[in-house]
Amino acid sequence: AEGRPCAEGITSGGDHAVVIRSLAQSCYADALPEIISLGMETYVGRAVRCGDRNIGVISLVYRQEFSPEPEDERVLTLLASAISVEEERREGQDRLQESNDRLRDTLEREKRTSMTLEATLQQLAAATREARAARHPGSRRHQPERGRRAPRGLARRGRAGHGRDADARRGQAR
Repeated sequence: AEGRPCAEGITSGGDHAVVIRSLAQSCYADALPEIISLGMETYVGRAVRCGDRNIGVISLVYRQEFSPEPEDERVLTLLASAISVEEERREGQDRLQESNDRLRDTLEREKRTSMTLEATLQQLAAATREARAARHPGSRRHQPERGRRAPRGLARRGRAGHGRDADARRGQAR
């Protein structure tokens, strides 16, 4: 776009409109043959900004000499501002979507990590149970097998005359 009126509008346009008169006699006529073939005489352009950078230009081209009035420049400024607001909103929406995508990916990774950790803990618990069982074959923790007496000194709850207290009383009575 170098050497064209729109490029001038983007690069030179700040807070005011760029006006280029006598387009047919300007350096732009060589770059754009349409200037002569369509009879363009005046270019008016206002930069469109997004944040702190110019992203485009809103342009008007006239077939006669034209000098924009302050009201014309206000309308161009209003249009350029409306486009800028929409561009900033769209960029913000894009950033929000990217952020949501990154968050979703992170949550999925954390979920997979959590599931892997849970499976590892379950495997560790099973291996621990197997190791304990291998060290004490045939023994069960907490309860004796059915039909077997509890080892001496262990109290059986709910049965009178059994357990440590009963053994102690027997020892005193002897």
